[in-house]
Amino acid sequence: MATCQIIGEVLNRPSRFSLAALVLFMACGFAVAVAAQDREAAFLAGETRDCPGCNLDGANLKMRDLTDADLSGAILSGVNMHRAILANANLSGAKIDLSNLNKTILRRADLSGADLSETLLYEADASGANFTGANMFRVLAGRIRLIRANLQEANMHYAFFEHGFLNKADLSGAILDDASFKGARMNGADLSGVVGERTFIPEADLQSANLTGAVLKSANLYGSNLTEANLTNADLSNATLFGANLFEAIRTGTVFSGATMPDNTIHP
Repeated sequence: MATCQIIGEVLNRPSRFSLAALVLFMACGFAVAVAAQDREAAFLAGETRDCPGCNLDGANLKMRDLTDADLSGAILSGVNMHRAILANANLSGAKIDLSNLNKTILRRADLSGADLSETLLYEADASGANFTGANMFRVLAGRIRLIRANLQEANMHYAFFEHGFLNKADLSGAILDDASFKGARMNGADLSGVVGERTFIPEADLQSANLTGAVLKSANLYGSNLTEANLTNADLSNATLFGANLFEAIRTGTVFSGATMPDNTIHP
């Protein structure tokens, strides 16, 4: 790689050796491509767990043990990783869209900046994992475990997390438009600064959750437990709170304009 870079610099300068340098540069490019293919083949053959930046599009990694693997920046579109073990794996910046990660172990994995759009994550265990800035558009993740996971500024537009376990998870600054968290356990979760319209959170447990500055217009919180939740400066205008428990919730500066309150009255 270093040699190819030097040759590339030579090509940028007028020289009577330009043709020879060009030939060498093309040869270097071919060698790099072959090396990449060799790395991918070695990974798929199970000879190594590391393949950063590799193109593994459509690969079958079902039930593979990839603990501590380095797949940062890898292309994993349409990959089958059903029941794979990716604990502590580095998947930062990886493209994992349209993939099957159902029941996958992702505990403490790094998926920061990863593209997980339209991926299946049913019953996956991603407790303690890092999803900072990840694209989770239309993720289907019913009953997922995200206990103490970091989901800061993640895009969860249209995502499905029904009956998931998000206790102590950090969702601060996340995008939650049309996302569904029905029946989710979110005790002590940090939802400060989240932004979303029509977010579906009925019958969820949000006890002691932090919703400071959250903008959840037209959210559905029917029958949810918001006991001791912090709703300081939250915007819940036009939200449905019928049957919700707001006992000892902090409501300083909370906007309830047009919301259906726990007693089924409409807030002015």
